[in-house]
Amino acid sequence: MIKKYADFINNHHASLVYQINTELDIQMEELRKEFIRQINYYLTPDMPVHYEEDHTYDPPYDCSGELVKAGQISPEITVKEFLEEEYDGNTHASYCSGCGFFHDTYSEDLQSFTLEYGISLMHDKIRENINKEFKVTISDEEFDELYDEMGCFDDIYDDTRINEFFFPEIVAQMCGIDNLKLSEVIELAKKEDDFIVVDESV
Repeated sequence: MIKKYADFINNHHASLVYQINTELDIQMEELRKEFIRQINYYLTPDMPVHYEEDHTYDPPYDCSGELVKAGQISPEITVKEFLEEEYDGNTHASYCSGCGFFHDTYSEDLQSFTLEYGISLMHDKIRENINKEFKVTISDEEFDELYDEMGCFDDIYDDTRINEFFFPEIVAQMCGIDNLKLSEVIELAKKEDDFIVVDESV
C-alpha cells in the first residue's frame, strides 16, 4: 500500500500544494495567537536580559566574542527586532574557520516552534487526503514508512509556503505580528488568557 500512497501523492502534487497553502490561510489567525503566546512566554513575568556582543577579549584566532548583560530588553522594540537582534544567551557551533560559535537570537530559539507547526499542518493534510482516497486510517507506522519513501515530503514542502517556516521572522510577518511592540504582545496574550475558563470542579 505504501507504493500506492506514494503514487497518489506524486500524481496529486499540485492539488496537495494548493490544499496545504489554503489550510495555512484558514489557520492563520490561530497561528497568530499561538505565536503571540510563544513570544509572551519569554517576556513574562519579567522582560528578559538584553545582551550586547563584546569582542574586547577575542584572541587573534577566534572572533566569536562574548555576550555581556546590559539591562533588560525594552518592551518598546518590535517583534521583528526581538527575533532578529536580541540574543537569548545560547550559542551554537559555527563550523567556520576563525569563529568557534555564533550567538543565538530568539529567532533561532523559536525555529522549532514554527517548523513543527508548519510541518504538522502539511502532514495532517497529506494524511487526510490518503484516508479519503483509500478509505483507510493510515497508521503512524505506515505514515513514517511513507515519509521515508517520499524523501520526507521534500517536494511538497519546497512548493508550499511551509518552506518559509524555517524562518520565524518570516512567519511573524506572514501572520501580521512583526511590527507589534513587545508591550502589545504582552497585552494581547493577557487578553487571550482572560478568555480561558478554568473548571473549578477539577
